[in-house]
Amino acid sequence: MSLRALLTGKDFWELRDKLKSEFLRPEFRLKNGIGASPLTDNPALAGKAFEYLMGFHLHHRNGAVMDEDDICVPEYTYDLLVEGLGKNINSWLKSRLNAQHIYVETLRSVNIQFGQTRENHTRFVADGQLTDGLVASAIFLAKLDRYFWMRTIDREFHDYIHNHNPDDIRDLRAMSSLLDNADFVAKHRCMIQPAFGYGSCRGSADLIIDDTLIDIKTNRHSTLERRDLDQVLCYYLLSLTGGIDGNPDEKPIKNIGIYYARYGELWTVPVSRFGDESKWDSFKDWFCDYLLRKKKELNDSAADTHCKRMTKTTNSNADKLGQTRKRQRLTHEPN
Repeated sequence: MSLRALLTGKDFWELRDKLKSEFLRPEFRLKNGIGASPLTDNPALAGKAFEYLMGFHLHHRNGAVMDEDDICVPEYTYDLLVEGLGKNINSWLKSRLNAQHIYVETLRSVNIQFGQTRENHTRFVADGQLTDGLVASAIFLAKLDRYFWMRTIDREFHDYIHNHNPDDIRDLRAMSSLLDNADFVAKHRCMIQPAFGYGSCRGSADLIIDDTLIDIKTNRHSTLERRDLDQVLCYYLLSLTGGIDGNPDEKPIKNIGIYYARYGELWTVPVSRFGDESKWDSFKDWFCDYLLRKKKELNDSAADTHCKRMTKTTNSNADKLGQTRKRQRLTHEPN
């Protein structure tokens, strides 16, 4: 059960209504106008690539207070992709005359780009100079991320992984130019994609700077959307129940925020603005009970659906068997 499902699924309206009634939306107004209008129709790719660029930026600024696991290029995703390419070669060979050539070129492109990404990352951490090569590496990693979740390699994959739209590079450079270094300097803690979880519910935020949890938005909205507020509220709730990265002893979060990348503006609010410790504890208990109850309901519903499907199949097979036996009797009965 992902946090995204809780915030969007039709079965979880009760949670969204509860969040809306218990935690009123605070006053909100961005000071800046939009500084980086979207240049392409790739919002998901731009969002994920900017998250990687932000990670590079944080490593450059805050490497001394970051865990080593937070500052590496994702080797695991790269290994999965290379393995996936090997598994797909047989189907490629059957479907296209030049599949062997495409496979070799795709693997070569992936290896070269991954090596370049390591080099670009290391160079940027040292000198902080943003280059088109670094931005292209962030786009490459975003595409690797897409493969990690979809696990599909189709005929267009070579062009997709190899060619990067120049407008995407310009778009990401424009958002990067709006970053205010003062907003993201960490004194004690800097975590990229901290994980939260309780029971079967899992979620991963974008970053934590000291005691502030921050989610990044790269769309052009300049308003505080209810779903975005609920998202960071739920991250905080999950941190209260299961800790941060599975560690209940991590320093508590005191503020939540959203960084509006196309406006270059970070909005934050203390969690105490929504209620005192007693209120949060009470809501946390309700939240945990709710997750357990919904898990049981969904499991029961799935089991009931499976039983109905099996019953329908069994009845259908029984009807077919009865009809077959009836025809056999009619065939063997004397005139």
